[in-house]
Amino acid sequence: GDYGVEHCTACPASEISAAAAVKIQECRKVESTCEAGSYGYGNNDCQDCPVSRTSPGSAVKQQECYTASSTCEAGYWGVGSACSQCPKKETSRANAVKIQECYDKPGSNIGAIAGGSSGGVVILVAM
Repeated sequence: GDYGVEHCTACPASEISAAAAVKIQECRKVESTCEAGSYGYGNNDCQDCPVSRTSPGSAVKQQECYTASSTCEAGYWGVGSACSQCPKKETSRANAVKIQECYDKPGSNIGAIAGGSSGGVVILVAM
C-alpha cells in the first residue's frame, strides 16, 4: 500500500499499490465491504481495528482506524454519546467504541434439556 523510490509514502485512504511501486499514480482505489470498526478488502478478509479505535465503513487499511472515545455504559457501544445497544444476548465493557467489542454474556449459550421418564432430570448443554 506504499510507493516511493527511497522512502515509502502511504497511498491515500482506500487505495493500495503493488510492492515496489514508485509513483502515486500506481496507487489504485480498492472497494471494501468491511463494516465500521474494521478494515480490509472484505469477503472474509476484514480485521478489527485495535481496541479503542474504530473506522468508517469500507475502510481498507489499518491507518484508517482512528482513536475514538465513548461515554457508553456497559452493554452499549458507540462514539461520543451516540450509543447503540449490543445485540441480544451480548454485552460490552463500558466505553466500547465499536460493535466488535460486544461479546456473549456469560451463560448466554447454555440451554436446558429435560428428559427421562420421571421428568425430573435436567441436563445443561454448552452450545
